[in-house]
Amino acid sequence: TTITTTGEITSTYLEAISAQQGATTTGDLVITSTNVSSRAGILASNQGSGALTISTSGTVTGTGSTGIYALQGTNALGDLSISVADIQSYGTAIMATNNGSGSTRITATGTVVGDTEAGIVAIQGATAGDLVVQAADVSANYNAIATRNEGTGGTTITTTGEITSTYLEAISAQQGATT
Repeated sequence: TTITTTGEITSTYLEAISAQQGATTTGDLVITSTNVSSRAGILASNQGSGALTISTSGTVTGTGSTGIYALQGTNALGDLSISVADIQSYGTAIMATNNGSGSTRITATGTVVGDTEAGIVAIQGATAGDLVVQAADVSANYNAIATRNEGTGGTTITTTGEITSTYLEAISAQQGATT
């Protein structure tokens, strides 16, 4: 499944972009967009065997919830990749969960803001590979960047700007027993 938008995508309720692939799907789920705005910006769930890729070149805005929510299911063999410029969210700006066997890569080149929750949260299950987060400026009410890697690969977090949190750690990285 491929969704490509070049104009602004706006919705008053629910998600601006919502894409889901079932367990029998073999292809990749790819979302490419510019500006996205809604209560929840982008929701993507891949339960199939392919990769999940989200790439935005403008601003993603989640006015009442999450900016980007990405879920890679246990059948997934491909990677989970999120690349954003700016993202502003009432809740968690980026929430990524990878329960498949591929790696997770999140790249944020602009400003990431999680107004009432976290900035970037990445969680990997026991069979996932490497977890990589690269970010410029991230601010959040709770963790600015929080990772939990239960997978077989390592975790790398690289920041180039200001990382701030009001209540919890600015950066929290947890490794599971197998990593």
